[in-house]
Amino acid sequence: MNEDLLAELFAVEPQVWDALAKGDQKVDAVLMNEEFLGVYQTGFTTWACHVGQLDAEPTVASYKLADFTSQPLGRGHALLAYRTTFLRPGGPAQVMYVSSI
Repeated sequence: MNEDLLAELFAVEPQVWDALAKGDQKVDAVLMNEEFLGVYQTGFTTWACHVGQLDAEPTVASYKLADFTSQPLGRGHALLAYRTTFLRPGGPAQVMYVSSI
């Protein structure tokens, strides 16, 4: 694992989670690449869906990111993978593994 790469990638990822927790649609839209493809248990989602989920309110009450790893994927591209434990407003704790390219 390249520690410099991990630090660079990690600098952005918590900002996305903060936007979800604050309901900040504008920040989420800027941080997420318009070619975003989300892969979830329920299926695939797009940038528009990720940003659109904040139309009404925050989607995350709290979160904790852990177990980070990174992998270079070629010039100018890398993978950041980690585990998150988060709470939806009024919901139970959930655990999810995330991979961001």
